[in-house]
Amino acid sequence: CDKDRDCGFCHLNHPLRPTRADKEHVAAFAELPLNMCVSVMLPLIRQQATTIDPSRQCIDVLKKLELHADGTARARQSCWWIDPWLERWLEDLSLRLLLLTLRGRAERHNDQRSSELIVVLEELFAHLRTAWVANGAAQPLYDDA
Repeated sequence: CDKDRDCGFCHLNHPLRPTRADKEHVAAFAELPLNMCVSVMLPLIRQQATTIDPSRQCIDVLKKLELHADGTARARQSCWWIDPWLERWLEDLSLRLLLLTLRGRAERHNDQRSSELIVVLEELFAHLRTAWVANGAAQPLYDDA
């Protein structure tokens, strides 16, 4: 930049751009079993969801979601073994995108367990939507349309 210190843009601190998924990372994530995806995403979902709705009902729904996770400590670590970048990508996703991503993964499976997971996710959306509106949010967390 020719303006050096007089520049009002180049030499200022700027927030980092959100991490974007490339085809390789999306493919690696898509290959994880559904219960491992729940395990990987659950801590991020729990953190964001309890910020919006710390009620007992929300925590109970999160416990239902936990039943769909791979209970082993290996589950969360195995994803980061694939690529540490994936953790940053998931941490940059909003709660809405985390839940929609998980729901999309569940919808691609055609079994009872996936159907039960979708019901739990819808229940969580309902609690969060209510809390979101009660807190005076301008837009709902999730629209069915």
